[in-house]
Amino acid sequence: MENKNKKKEIIDDFVEQLKNSKLEEYKNIFEELDSDYDGVITSKKINLSTIDNSLLLTLTPLLELLQKKNIEMDFNLFVKCLDKILNKNKKKIKI
Repeated sequence: MENKNKKKEIIDDFVEQLKNSKLEEYKNIFEELDSDYDGVITSKKINLSTIDNSLLLTLTPLLELLQKKNIEMDFNLFVKCLDKILNKNKKKIKI
């Protein structure tokens, strides 16, 4: 039983590290997009000049949402939207 708990603890730690790594990556992307460093991005105030083309392609649905809805997006909303986009793309990529 103790061995089983140890394995669960190791797996939980690994999952937490993955979450933190993903959040850090999202934060870096968000900060690059936040042209005036005010903690929100909008379709009118966004910096795309440093974004890699493949990442830009991935972000297109999010950017279209910003423009279509004319909203401000903080980091938390950015994470939720980007997660949805990435999970949707995973389903499409199945071979």
